[in-house]
Amino acid sequence: MNRLPLLTLLATALACGGSDSLPVAMTVRDSAGVRVVENRGAAAPLTWQIGTFPLIEIGGEDAAPEHQLFRVVRALRLASGGLVVANAGSHELRCYDEEDRFARAVGGEGEGPGEFRSLDGVFPYRGDSLLAVDDGLRRLSVFAPDGAFGRSFNIVTTVDMPFVRIIGAFDDLTLLGRGGVRPNATPSGLQRYHTPLFHLDMAATLLAPLGPFPGGENFFVTLPGGAFGVSEALFGRSAHIGAAGARFYVAANDTYQIARHRPNGELDALVRWLTPARPVTDADVARERARRLSRARSDEGRAQIAERFDEQPRPASFPAYGPFVVDDASHLWVGDYTPDGIATTWTIFDPEGRLLGTVPNSPGFAPDHIGQGFLLGRWRDDLDVEHVRLYPLVRGTS
Repeated sequence: MNRLPLLTLLATALACGGSDSLPVAMTVRDSAGVRVVENRGAAAPLTWQIGTFPLIEIGGEDAAPEHQLFRVVRALRLASGGLVVANAGSHELRCYDEEDRFARAVGGEGEGPGEFRSLDGVFPYRGDSLLAVDDGLRRLSVFAPDGAFGRSFNIVTTVDMPFVRIIGAFDDLTLLGRGGVRPNATPSGLQRYHTPLFHLDMAATLLAPLGPFPGGENFFVTLPGGAFGVSEALFGRSAHIGAAGARFYVAANDTYQIARHRPNGELDALVRWLTPARPVTDADVARERARRLSRARSDEGRAQIAERFDEQPRPASFPAYGPFVVDDASHLWVGDYTPDGIATTWTIFDPEGRLLGTVPNSPGFAPDHIGQGFLLGRWRDDLDVEHVRLYPLVRGTS
């Protein structure tokens, strides 16, 4: 086995705190051909800044009909500066120019060319083209940057891949798919799913199964008649999986580690931050119980939520992190864990896995696309109405 010499680098994060900032130690080593990057030390605030006010905002209760949104599954920014919003509620890809003016809507509900039974995702594809996913029809459709429909092709299922959902596209136009997960035959208590992944060619035909990867946790209870009910696990562990460039990432938050894989499934690198786990307190459990009860629509529903919540085991610590995004420059943006899945702070790692520091998130904002000078994503107002926002991003020197 060839091993690189152990290399330790000390890098001072660019911080607003000046001399109060602590250096971050980064250890890089090779383990059986896998690059292992371990970061130690406190993460200082970066000089990077997310703008206070959005440059573009689409949506809102009083917006024009073509700007009203429902069940947005993703938003992307094109090289032209225009925006594409996958609005599943209307089965449309909505196209807007760089000044948020509505340009056109393509798709619509149906089974004809360029239509959708269900619009379940959209990804950058060849050049500035778009790949739209329709799980209802088991079909993928390619659209030009101006929204013109190109072609569709069906996802080819096999014995090894009876079901697959496309979750990303690689630079070589091959695809990453995720299979279905099922609990045990008689599920009971806290269970962790495992997620099968698949590598597909550009025509959505299976190239290779990639094996099971970590999934999420759920809490199961047995109901009368042998059926079972399922609840969201209390501060449950999960995994964020996605493709970017020529790699895919598995961000399982049991510990602070992100795994980077080649499209054939081979492990390429591990990025770690050796930071203490955050313990769960009685106050944390009480707040989460109140949050879940507030979502009940009836006294009966509230009683059921309370009963299932109180049956759950209490974890000793929170998951290591929450949402995960790879930006256009291959920086890793890792959000802090929150029960609602919306980060309050981003911890950023450079393409080599070096911990750069932290940036506060705009409140309530969930980014879909982070590029040179912008963050684009989803936000809900106090009335729970959907918006898409584009924030400016000013990067410091890293």
